[in-house]
Amino acid sequence: MDSICDPASSDQPWAFPLALIQVTGAEALPFLHNLLTADLRALAPAPGTLEASLAAFLNVQGRVVFTAVAAVASPECIWLIVPESMRTETIRQLSRYILRTKVRLAPWQAAPVPQEPQAEQAGMAPWHGFIQTTGQGEQYTLGWPNGWTLHWSSPAPNPADTAQPTSPLWVAFREQETQAGVPWVLPATSGLFLPQALNLDQLGGLSMDKGCYPGQEIVARVHFRGQVKRHLYHGSATQWLEPGTPLYAEQATAAQRDSHVSGHVLGMAPHGEHWKALLVAEAPGRYCSASQSSVETYRAVAPP
Repeated sequence: MDSICDPASSDQPWAFPLALIQVTGAEALPFLHNLLTADLRALAPAPGTLEASLAAFLNVQGRVVFTAVAAVASPECIWLIVPESMRTETIRQLSRYILRTKVRLAPWQAAPVPQEPQAEQAGMAPWHGFIQTTGQGEQYTLGWPNGWTLHWSSPAPNPADTAQPTSPLWVAFREQETQAGVPWVLPATSGLFLPQALNLDQLGGLSMDKGCYPGQEIVARVHFRGQVKRHLYHGSATQWLEPGTPLYAEQATAAQRDSHVSGHVLGMAPHGEHWKALLVAEAPGRYCSASQSSVETYRAVAPP
């Protein structure tokens, strides 16, 4: 059975917060460049600025284990932004490759704080930001595809002394982020998708020109043979469906559903009485879950 959630409920699994991992050291940039799908060496921020990119880490089958936003402050200081529920797994996966590399991975104590766009100001360009040096350290601001900005500081403040983002703030952020098409992979969807199925090649998170990384051979084979059968779409749903929920063609028989899954739910956020959705599916059209919840894909996710 599908899980049923009320947008007004205090239980809001769609409003998950984001978390930070600081990657530092003399080899921080080549370390991440050699593990993630994005071309991080193409990011060359001027002093006092940030440049970021979507990226993914793959298993040996070429499936996405986690997605992240890599925000480069300098070749020796990179911030990974991931869903809070994926932070421990992200560190675990990357730590396997450190060995004697001059790199340190550190989970950040405080979460980034989302801020709505100011009505009198134009939104900051997505994946670009700046660093402001103060007497207390450094303040980071990064533009997001939904028009919001994320803010954090170094050193991290004591969480007990910092007002944490309220759930309504994350609800609003997630609604706009889902509309923007940021393809977060959560524990329930880890290992399900090729990066092309998440449109990472179109969103700047997958480079076909860089050197090897885990799963790269599978990704290249799929790319050059044109075998990508599923893509990321915007959609709408009649009720909330958990990430990873299988989707079936609306007219499929029970026997057809047993033999063929047409897509999966990547994520959802409330929108009035309905739900905005990100769906990995074979084509635009109408789908349904096992309990007949209706889902419709209507537009491919593309860069903002």
